Amino acid sequence: MTESINTNRRFHFNFKKITTFLPITMISMSFAACVATGLIGYINSQSALSNAISNKLDIIVEARANLVESKLNSVKVDLASMASGSAANFVINDLAPVLEMIPSDLPQILKYFQTPETSKVRAELNGKGEKTMYAYKHINVHKSFSTNWLNSGYGEVYILDKAGLIVYSVAKSADFLKSINDKELTSSGLANIFNQAKNTPAGTQISTKFKNYAFNANKPSLFIAEPIWGAMGIGEPKFQGVLAIRLDTQFFDNILNDRKNLGVTGQTYLTNVNGLLLSNMSLEAVPTSLQKTLSYGLLKNSIENNNVTHGIEHTKAGASIILSVAPLSFLNNKWAIAAEISEVEAMAPISTLRNSMLFGALAVLVFAAL
Repeated sequence: MTESINTNRRFHFNFKKITTFLPITMISMSFAACVATGLIGYINSQSALSNAISNKLDIIVEARANLVESKLNSVKVDLASMASGSAANFVINDLAPVLEMIPSDLPQILKYFQTPETSKVRAELNGKGEKTMYAYKHINVHKSFSTNWLNSGYGEVYILDKAGLIVYSVAKSADFLKSINDKELTSSGLANIFNQAKNTPAGTQISTKFKNYAFNANKPSLFIAEPIWGAMGIGEPKFQGVLAIRLDTQFFDNILNDRKNLGVTGQTYLTNVNGLLLSNMSLEAVPTSLQKTLSYGLLKNSIENNNVTHGIEHTKAGASIILSVAPLSFLNNKWAIAAEISEVEAMAPISTLRNSMLFGALAVLVFAAL
């Protein structure tokens, strides 16, 4: 009798252990399965989204690089056409000599062409109605250059005689009729490019680096130039002057500040090989051209390897960004065009997915425990 009672107690005790242990085991296994499945899905989704964002930025940065390159190629075509054209020859051989022959007209020339405050209004002045000989001859040639200037977004178009005097410019900026030998210009990009171009054969195009230019409100400017060669009569062609185009930061910003398909934190910009910004970042409150340097290794890698590359970089503030970079060459310059977006914004869908999975797993756990 006693033995029977003890046997029943052992059975009852074991039965209770099973009924407790089995549900816990099932709940644990269900939870582990949910976590494992969710983790695998999360990792795969994270990787897929990261690749998709990088590929999207690659497409954007290549498109921007191609557009900038196309615009710069147009600049080179314009430069070649203007430097070798009859209009440049007319400026050197017919318009410029008037300045030396009638120096008493200089104050009136400057007053007429530089009185308007804006470059657009000044560029519209062709000389019609003005009584100086310079203005009279200016009528014949101005439209040949002003049309290119107006349609292309150039900062200025210059013609300098062989001595370095600016004998013509489209918008008659404050440097009009000044010489590269003047104190304000001797160390400028314009003087630099004149001194290079005067020693080159016809058809040679050269470019400066970006540098602040005093006669562009001390803002960054880039000069490209080609020598003007010509012959008087049947003689051998000789160096006669230089035609130069000034490209301001706005020329590049007009392309790179387009933030379409770049979300809230995305932007594109231009840098040199050392990460020095050459354009203005659209999300910055102040100008960044020649004012800010980015320490992103991908910029240098893209330029040196001449290929499009992407990866994760970190700002000086510690924020992570997804960055794509495309190399760009222009004459003697090697640049990088970059497209970036905040990693937080780019990966926001994954963060939402992660949170949903955690809530889902918790719900499964609670349901199984009931």
